[in-house]
Amino acid sequence: MELKAFITSTLFDIMAGVRDAQKAWHDESGGAGVINPAWGGADERHVKSVSFDVAVTAESGIQGEAGGGIKVWGLAAGAKLSDTETNSIVSRIQFEVPVIPPVIEVKPSTSGPLDLSHVGARA
Repeated sequence: MELKAFITSTLFDIMAGVRDAQKAWHDESGGAGVINPAWGGADERHVKSVSFDVAVTAESGIQGEAGGGIKVWGLAAGAKLSDTETNSIVSRIQFEVPVIPPVIEVKPSTSGPLDLSHVGARA
């Protein structure tokens, strides 16, 4: 898998997973509690880092492969090795990407401790 596709897929899945968990929890619990609450809206306190620590390969071979690029290293169970002669360089890359996961805005309410009437209203 290309490194770019791996990063894109990972970040997308994290954000979609948080959003889906929020909606599923709200639907299941009837609004009792929230996942990733934000008092009055998201701000710098809600920034989280997604840490990546990946092994990547840069290969060149006799038969070559169209496209090139940096590949995320991994070998699936049962994968076949080819007879193509290749030269590989495996490198370890560590980095973080700051994100603000989907938050549920929590507002004080005069009718009770929390106003969660808007939870689940957004898709």
